[in-house]
Amino acid sequence: MANRFADKVKTTALRNAERTAARLLSDDRDNDSNIAAEAARGTAELAAPQGKQHKAQKKKIKKKNADRARKQMGKAVKTAGKGGNGPAGAANAASRAAAALKDVGRKHAGGIVMILVGFLIMMMVISGVSSCSLFLPGGDTVSLTSFAAEDEDILYVEEQYRSLEEDYIGQVETLRHDYEDYDAFDIQMDEVGHDPYKLAAFLTATHGAYRWDDGTFAMVQYLVSQQYELAIEYINGEREDEDGVAWPYDTLKIRLTNRGIDAAIEAYGMSEEESAHYELLVQSLGNRPDLFAGLPYGASTVQPYLDYQIRAEYLTDSRFSNMMREATKYLGKAYVWGGSTPETGFDCSGFVSWVVNHCGNGWNVGRLTANGLLGVCTVIPEGEARPGDLVFFQGTYDTAGASHVAIYVGDHMIIHCGNPVSYANLQDQYYREHLLAFGRLN
Repeated sequence: MANRFADKVKTTALRNAERTAARLLSDDRDNDSNIAAEAARGTAELAAPQGKQHKAQKKKIKKKNADRARKQMGKAVKTAGKGGNGPAGAANAASRAAAALKDVGRKHAGGIVMILVGFLIMMMVISGVSSCSLFLPGGDTVSLTSFAAEDEDILYVEEQYRSLEEDYIGQVETLRHDYEDYDAFDIQMDEVGHDPYKLAAFLTATHGAYRWDDGTFAMVQYLVSQQYELAIEYINGEREDEDGVAWPYDTLKIRLTNRGIDAAIEAYGMSEEESAHYELLVQSLGNRPDLFAGLPYGASTVQPYLDYQIRAEYLTDSRFSNMMREATKYLGKAYVWGGSTPETGFDCSGFVSWVVNHCGNGWNVGRLTANGLLGVCTVIPEGEARPGDLVFFQGTYDTAGASHVAIYVGDHMIIHCGNPVSYANLQDQYYREHLLAFGRLN
């Protein structure tokens, strides 16, 4: 029985090794250095992970080193196969196998993690390990659910990512200034931002203990370029005045689209092993739920919030009651710029879009911005507003049209994703100054 089990262990590990040995070098520092050099020469597209040069480079490295990696993994598998009988013998086998893998892991820190995922399952059965960790000689523990990089590196990369995002806002403002002699501006901007935990999880899954100086710059440039699209159109036309005389009328049309960091990560195309590791990290928040709490977004814990007791008589309206049942689940949820789900957190329009779509009233508006939600409403006078209508604000940040949205709950009160999801009083000076319109969902 023991021999049969050892053979099964050996076969399983060898199959995993064969399947993934060719991927071992995908995150080598030499490879990252080449990508960084490309970016420094202003060729971020060529440095993108799916670019032709990157693929050719990986192919060349794989051809040179895959056999060596396979032999080393094979040696580790053979070591595991000599485990002896019983839990103690199996545990010794695990230790010897880990020792044989150590050299591979030192050279291929990024790729070895996911090979060890399959190997870990085997070792858990052998030695009774119940935690989701990799055990290496010397007592070091590398958790699959933890970010591998140092906090200062994670936070610095996050800062650089946000800086590149904010550059898009700067570009729009520059265009507005450069073409101030135009007669009209047609500007629509999605909210700028991302989930920092997803960025850190992605870079950990693909680059291990990443740092800013090991090729991460090119990767960050690539992700930002995939997340955002800035489209500019110069419309030169004419418009008649009240006397019927045609005059030149020029319009600058700008569209900034935020596809979301999920779309950028999907464009990269992770391997199955990287995707599995990424999902673990997203679910666990890298075991650092407080890591991004100092940023304008990203805190994962429930924050203090203004509570309010909605009049019971208003809740007799099933439409409104359904909305509040969903909305109040997220009281205290921190504001996340660009967030649109309970898992990532919400921004203002992400929160309202989610409530509208998931409250059970039959609506499905998709993920809209504040201005987009205004577009699916019928504007009504403030005096006709009733609980369940939407309230729109302008000028809360520099964008055209509605820039913030909330749900009206009656008696001059709203529920919205400020920071955090909370109630607020419309009679407060700030909200009166920025009030744009009330709207009823169509």
